[in-house]
Amino acid sequence: MANTAFTNYTVRGKASQIHKLHEIMNEAASHETTEKQATGFFRLKHLVKMLGTDPSSVECAGEWHGLERKDRRTLVFQTETHWRRCEDLEKVMRKRFPEIGIHFFSSTPDEGFYEKDSDTVYKYDYAVDIEEDEMHY
Repeated sequence: MANTAFTNYTVRGKASQIHKLHEIMNEAASHETTEKQATGFFRLKHLVKMLGTDPSSVECAGEWHGLERKDRRTLVFQTETHWRRCEDLEKVMRKRFPEIGIHFFSSTPDEGFYEKDSDTVYKYDYAVDIEEDEMHY
């Protein structure tokens, strides 16, 4: 996918809501084609539909992957979307599960890096990666 935005999500909340969200995401993955299941990348539009929202009413072009339940109240996953993170997916998840907290770190091709912790979104103009005495921006 050209001009890809990469987003890492951590979703925290009541154990019952995290459990149900995890079940829905696993079910959405199981309904994908055999080819999609083999790659481990799943369509965001299909997930939106499984969460109870008409996919044509949201802008969510891309895929999700890497679903992992960290503990009873936390799960993580990643998305790869066109140009920017899929804010509509976050809205759909909060509508279905109002007591969850959605935290993310996102890198976008045009807009830089974003991080959300609690209710604050931070924007960074660059990221620094230090590897064995080398620094990359």
